[in-house]
Amino acid sequence: MESDVLDTSELGSLYQANFVTGQLTQLADLARYELENNPTGGDIDSNPNSLAIDGDTVYITDSGANNLFAYSRRENQLQLNAIFDPEIVALESLEFPQGLGPPPAAPNDPTQAPETEEPLFPLQYVPTGVAVGGDGNLYVAEFGGFPFPQGKSEITQIDANGQQTTFANGLTQLTDIAFAPTGKAYATVLATESLAFGGDRGKVVEIDTDGKVTTILDGNQVDGVELLVNLTVGTDGLVYVAGRGNGPNSTIFQIDPEGEAVDIPEPNSAYGVLVWGLLGTLSFAFKTARKQANFTP
Repeated sequence: MESDVLDTSELGSLYQANFVTGQLTQLADLARYELENNPTGGDIDSNPNSLAIDGDTVYITDSGANNLFAYSRRENQLQLNAIFDPEIVALESLEFPQGLGPPPAAPNDPTQAPETEEPLFPLQYVPTGVAVGGDGNLYVAEFGGFPFPQGKSEITQIDANGQQTTFANGLTQLTDIAFAPTGKAYATVLATESLAFGGDRGKVVEIDTDGKVTTILDGNQVDGVELLVNLTVGTDGLVYVAGRGNGPNSTIFQIDPEGEAVDIPEPNSAYGVLVWGLLGTLSFAFKTARKQANFTP
């Protein structure tokens, strides 16, 4: 069944959208790449999440496959750029929802934790947002796998040689990242409390060039800052964020220099892209929670 879904050409692909004609042109099929290659060697899964454009190259994160791809528009070619390995942690360090426990290990799965006297558990990386920094390096936000422990997500820097280093850590359930002309980065936290325990109060953080993290908007202190999933820095220098907001409808708001969130009642076409990102990321998050929680206690 999973193979049948990934073999559907309309799903899991990179498209070029013409907003004048409404035409979609398929450029690359990431789901088929996962189906045919499965670079991690683990479960076959694909869920393209976010992208960043740098000149002729489009970088795409695949949250399901734990990969980063690079698509060359000039050569019309998709290449694997990075694989994000799981972090092996002590099982006793994790808290699971009542009635649920760690999923059973799949046989011959290289992404699973090794057998030791102390039970271990593989925390999947789950890449979400990706951005190109002013230094030319790539920066990828980690959502983290079930049970989505607090403080275990990080932002990974990838240089031109493919070397991965930690840019900022101690974060939780990151969903997007963007850079301002000042060189500072901004990132959205879906919820400060684990999604597995019903967390929904989001957060926006600012990251200095040295990796220092500062909270500039906290849903635990400001109503309506919930389930934050996408952000961008406008030409006006303000940060624009997409989230669920109060009620069933999604919300887009801007953060002014004092850190206040101001609702934008009618998004234009540019902000509409944020809404589409919101729907896609929320779908991914809840799908991931359901999938990884669907196991025997």
